[in-house]
Amino acid sequence: MDDEKVRDIKEKKRIYQNNIDALDKKFVFVSPSIEGNFTIIEGNKRAVALQCLGKLVSNEIYLGISNDIRKYVWGRYSI
Repeated sequence: MDDEKVRDIKEKKRIYQNNIDALDKKFVFVSPSIEGNFTIIEGNKRAVALQCLGKLVSNEIYLGISNDIRKYVWGRYSI
């Protein structure tokens, strides 16, 4: 992971530590089926920051399911 992404995650973690509601805690996942595997397409760095704080569980997600997800670059590696 590059330095810019690491800095961004650390900054999000700091913001969440100061105010857990300061940033959005909703995420968008996609999957070829309800069984998974899931790819986060919105909220990756926020999810990492929340996980570091032990606060990722019980947040709201939106899940898109389609076999066509396999055709997209960002979906290929989670399958």
